[in-house]
Amino acid sequence: MFRDFIDETIFRLRLFHGASGLADDIAYYYRRVEVGIATYPEWFSYVVKYLACHAWHSREHNTVLAQIRRCAVAISELAGDAEQPAVTARLQSLFRLALGSTVKTSNAHELLWSAELASKKGPAPDLEDDILVAAAHLGYMPLVEKAVSEGRQCCPGGDLPEVSSRIFGNMYDAAVVGGDVSMMQLLLSTNADYKPGGPLPLKIRHYTLRYSSLCGNWDAYAFALGSEPLPMMGKTRDNFDYVKTLKSLDLYNRTAAALGDVPRASEVALLSQMATRGHTDMVKHLLLSQGPAELNDRRGKDGPFNSFKSTALQSAVVFGDLEVVKLILNRGADPNNYNITRTPLMTAARLGRPAIAEALIVAGAEVNFGAPPPIVMAVLKEDMDMFRLLRRRGATLETPETGAWAMAMARLHCLESMADVLEREGVERDATLYHCHRFGELYGYMFPIDDPDDEEDDD
Repeated sequence: MFRDFIDETIFRLRLFHGASGLADDIAYYYRRVEVGIATYPEWFSYVVKYLACHAWHSREHNTVLAQIRRCAVAISELAGDAEQPAVTARLQSLFRLALGSTVKTSNAHELLWSAELASKKGPAPDLEDDILVAAAHLGYMPLVEKAVSEGRQCCPGGDLPEVSSRIFGNMYDAAVVGGDVSMMQLLLSTNADYKPGGPLPLKIRHYTLRYSSLCGNWDAYAFALGSEPLPMMGKTRDNFDYVKTLKSLDLYNRTAAALGDVPRASEVALLSQMATRGHTDMVKHLLLSQGPAELNDRRGKDGPFNSFKSTALQSAVVFGDLEVVKLILNRGADPNNYNITRTPLMTAARLGRPAIAEALIVAGAEVNFGAPPPIVMAVLKEDMDMFRLLRRRGATLETPETGAWAMAMARLHCLESMADVLEREGVERDATLYHCHRFGELYGYMFPIDDPDDEEDDD
């Protein structure tokens, strides 16, 4: 009840409108999702819900927001289901498509500013092609079948101009994101090179594999994969983008066989991708071919996944899957083979994951190693569970790089409760952090590090 009230207040006050930073964030995640190194964060769905709410209530007719509303209403009326819940559901699906998916230029800025723009003079734009693309995405067959019967070009690879929307992209792309295989087959019938029952044209096949995997549409992925060999095209990395998101070991093995196996170096980097996503079955499979040498190599790998240089262990800690962390540690990953500014134990402390921190320490992680040490992270996060765990496991507060740094952070951020805890642990409240061995100069701008020479000059 309270959450509904908060949501309604946010929507009514239009708090996201004009939020250029939010639009930039959406565009940023779109680029990362497109190359398979991220998924949309949870707040993305909230933004979609926000836009759908405003589209339902909007009375504008020339903005992108209003045009998407008109598409959703038109298809709902044709389907005989134009009540608010049904229209809102279609709106949310169309906003997801418009905000990213396969549209090369994100509409995020225009959508989040649209309600602030003055309505343009003149009649509302013709949305025939936009409605067709929306119908392909939403799986509304009658309208698409009519377009196909009229000879419209609904898929790349024909002599006629392809049906396309400035808001949603083209019909086939929208259908792939929607995941309806029957719709994809209908649209493919307008491609002269496609033979029902045979493989898809190569470019369309690669494209379908990539975006169906990014969207988690595994029926569409299996349809595009088929059983035929899959020749490479373009840059090597482009042929493997869709492999990064596979959860199914069966689909991975079929894809590897179609591509002619995934290169060894690629499997090493791919393990980090799968650990990031918590795909346990894939991690188990990839670990079979990797030992301590591969798991502890932090250099960039040659291969399609070399844009992701974190080790599998660090990736698993970030994702937060204890089982995957233990699998990687048991295979020989060294929890101390990391740069002093980014160890797995520091990451576990920063993210508040005591069970994972315990597993790392049991596997030999040095509890006082890091810049800052994990105990400082626990203080900064006011995480007493993590603080007690680290102390119990040998974290010291007696050195300038531990106790003084921890107290400096507590004082800097006005964390009085943590300053009290540190004082009870024997750290002086006015402890001064002068220098942190080997990394004081680097972190001086982030943490309060005083220079004793300056004090002498003042005297």
